[in-house]
Amino acid sequence: MSTDNSIISRKTTEVPLLAFLLKEQQHFRAEPARWLKPLVDCLDVIHKSGLSHGAITPACIHVTPRGEINLELFRTCAGSPHPTETLLYYPVDDGESPQSRDLRALGAVLHLIITGQPPAIPGRGGQKLAASLFAKAWPAAFIEAVDALLAVGDETVLPSLQEVAASVCKEKSTFPTSPKMADSIEAVRSLPSIRLPNGMVARSFSASVADLFTGETSGLIELIGEAPTGLDFSVGILSGTPQEAGEFEITFRLNDAECTASLTINPDPRSLWKNTPSDPAGEFWKPDEAIAFLADAPITVLGASLRGRSHAHIGGFRDDDLAVEWFPASSWYGLTVADGAGSAKFSRQGSKIVCETLKEQFAPYFADAANTLTDLLNTQAAGAKVMDELYKLFGNAAVEARKAINVQAAASHATARDFHTTLITALLHPLADGSWFIATFSIGDGAAAVLSVPAAQPCLLTRPDGGEYAGQTIFLTMNESLATYEGVMGRINTAVIPGFEALILVTDGISDPRFPSDSALADPAAWSLLWSDLKTAVNAARSPQEASTAILRWMEFHSPGHHDDRTLILATPFPLIPKP
Repeated sequence: MSTDNSIISRKTTEVPLLAFLLKEQQHFRAEPARWLKPLVDCLDVIHKSGLSHGAITPACIHVTPRGEINLELFRTCAGSPHPTETLLYYPVDDGESPQSRDLRALGAVLHLIITGQPPAIPGRGGQKLAASLFAKAWPAAFIEAVDALLAVGDETVLPSLQEVAASVCKEKSTFPTSPKMADSIEAVRSLPSIRLPNGMVARSFSASVADLFTGETSGLIELIGEAPTGLDFSVGILSGTPQEAGEFEITFRLNDAECTASLTINPDPRSLWKNTPSDPAGEFWKPDEAIAFLADAPITVLGASLRGRSHAHIGGFRDDDLAVEWFPASSWYGLTVADGAGSAKFSRQGSKIVCETLKEQFAPYFADAANTLTDLLNTQAAGAKVMDELYKLFGNAAVEARKAINVQAAASHATARDFHTTLITALLHPLADGSWFIATFSIGDGAAAVLSVPAAQPCLLTRPDGGEYAGQTIFLTMNESLATYEGVMGRINTAVIPGFEALILVTDGISDPRFPSDSALADPAAWSLLWSDLKTAVNAARSPQEASTAILRWMEFHSPGHHDDRTLILATPFPLIPKP
């Protein structure tokens, strides 16, 4: 290894660390770990090889104009103590090892860097140099970085250095302001305050602060003080994920100019919504959430109904409802969702009456394998006869549901309008040839769709009703919903399909945020994305009850502007849940 110290003078494009700090000390303040770790690591390597070196002092550690430490030179100088280093830092003690002297030398450098004052050592102009170099105290983060870097060192190699650092880091990082020293401190100019773009708790944030110093000379921008929790400042960018809301004043410095930036971190809108339980003593009270599932059916049927944020915030009731049924004797499935109108006083009861009445109407019809609809499908009768039978089945069930609402309205001294509700019901049946028959009947908004049908069969099975004005819909309790034969037949849709992956029914609390337009509602790809989300939501469930609860929790997804009740029923011939 070379011991020719002339190599230092030949590095004409590099300057000693001491000179670099005089000119660009903000680099060290901004990224202390970047500077100290290479020094400590290199020192450790050299000591483990049994060598000492003479490149420890600030005058002998060389850096490039970009501030990169010349570790090659650092290593080259190993085993070659520099006279100046020996004079200023090494104690004259023949009994002390070169490695120990190296540790004490680096400790003295750290002392200078951290405290702004050299240790008690001989040398000319030490205090004057300290005054010009370290007019402002090093931030606490810098001291902590030094301490952390030294703490991870090999205890058998760097014990003396750790002891030096421990004592240094306990000292107060301030600089005495004697008149002579104060003369060397540059005055700081205050620039006009500027407001940064607003941020939001739990949402990614990034803002450049370079524009704060328009017209200033080039240099490294420093953060004075601390950034809001969750944000970091590096290379002129304030970024991160804010963790607390509030108004913040953040100061930055460039050379001799400082600018205070105002930053507003808004709260996460989701945190502002209350979840106030509804009053169990209220008329027609029902739980704020519900699940439904078929535990023993051959196919998977899961359902969930969740009170929307708008109701939860004020302690309101859940207006949606649902029902699922399997009739083993005839192999038919009945699925129903209903959405009570938020403006109707007792709509929560209206939706419940609809689901219970349809379930009651379907039960005796499908309780026996011998029923007209099954016979027609098994004999492949003409479609007209099937539609006539569905007209009777769906029409009668809907009429009976309306009658039940009218009875309840009279008993409550209310009107049918107070029980306004929509409804979507679906009948599902496997045919003898392995295909499936699906029939739906709907009044109002929401939607039903069948997914992944071979030969690209149509996806949507319902047609949402629109009212007289935007955002309005039709309800079962309105006379026009069942006024004519043609009107009722127009609400029935059927499909005979060779196979499918999922049949999904949703109220508008889900269809509105997930399908923002009519074209999206009719798009099989949009439904496939919903189906994918549902499979992901239940992938860890071990039972139908767990799976339905997982769907309930999935329905808590946040969608700005959409806070209505949410209800969903899913039927799939595939086993989403492991069999016991």
